[in-house]
Amino acid sequence: MTLIDDFVADCQLRGIRYPKTAIYYIRDFATTCEDLQNANRADLKRYLAILRGRNLKQSSIMKAYNHLSGFYEYLVDEELVTVNPVASFRKRYLQTYKEQIAQDVRQLISIEDASRLVNSTLDSRDKAILILLFKTGMRANELLALDVGDVDILKMEIRLKPTTKRSNRLLFFDEETAAILGAWLRARPLRSTIGGKNMTEEKEWVRLGGKDGVCLVEGEDYTVDREAGLLKINEKAWAKVPARCIKDMDVQVDVGVYPGEEREEK
Repeated sequence: MTLIDDFVADCQLRGIRYPKTAIYYIRDFATTCEDLQNANRADLKRYLAILRGRNLKQSSIMKAYNHLSGFYEYLVDEELVTVNPVASFRKRYLQTYKEQIAQDVRQLISIEDASRLVNSTLDSRDKAILILLFKTGMRANELLALDVGDVDILKMEIRLKPTTKRSNRLLFFDEETAAILGAWLRARPLRSTIGGKNMTEEKEWVRLGGKDGVCLVEGEDYTVDREAGLLKINEKAWAKVPARCIKDMDVQVDVGVYPGEEREEK
């Protein structure tokens, strides 16, 4: 095993999940110096020049040397080296000044820009995604894991899936968000691409029905004409729809020869 492998094994023994980027930087540095265990200031300066040549941000370079420092602290603890060469080097060559900090600050979107972005989005699903991110502060991975059952429109609240980084899983939203989410949930059954109960996915079946009943039609038996606002269902599938579902139907339907049924040759 190499020193880097020993370091990774030590992190695992301590219950630390070291990020892949950290191991990448340590291995990357190892390719630029002859003796990783006894790296000196000249090696660190040469690697700094390489990183700056890649046009990395100051924050990324700082992270690289922080990871290297952690590696050499391990070597010190294992009595493989007497001193961490990164500590003094980092203080002299990686001093962060206000000008550099200003360059690395992420630009936050303003309330006005966020509002324009939401209002200019026509697709109901995309608008729902944007409004949830802006209004609730949920993370992207939390949004992707969201199921329809996690959303309560009436109570205007969302129950997130359990994660290690969040203790409060209950989020609340306002009436504007409720209206946008409601529009997506009403449109969602008519979107025919992929199946599942996920909040942001689209179903492969459509729900037909009024207040007297509900019937599901499989995706292979219908298409959606969005310009005309029609759900086009083939005749065989339509014949299976109960009469109670046709009364007060909540979508417009056009019955004919559509996917799932081929026209007979005369």
